[in-house]
Amino acid sequence: MKKISTLFKKDINNLGRVINEINPENNWVFNEKAIATQKFDGSACAVINRRLYKRYDAKKGKTAPEGAIPCQEADPITGHHPHWVECSIEKKDDQYFWEGFNALAESGSVEDGTYELIGEKVPVY
Repeated sequence: MKKISTLFKKDINNLGRVINEINPENNWVFNEKAIATQKFDGSACAVINRRLYKRYDAKKGKTAPEGAIPCQEADPITGHHPHWVECSIEKKDDQYFWEGFNALAESGSVEDGTYELIGEKVPVY
């Protein structure tokens, strides 16, 4: 899973802010050949080989936990390097991931892929 880039360019002096200028890699949104969708902000998770994972960002200088699966190369500017880390049924931090996974399983639609866990009590990492 590669992170989705922002529609607007980021301010190079303040990476947390965007400016009123279109990011050239996202011009496809305006060419009417594709449909842009709303991104919900939550916590990224994945089902890989029917196992549940959550996203972990090995920020600049941090090492990913043992067994973590890299999602993409590290960003050369920010140093962010997202990975998938397997969820543990015993960890309280993972309880909402399991709640979502179990609800998906009950509906009979657990398929390998990436998902966004959203809800009132879901922390945004």
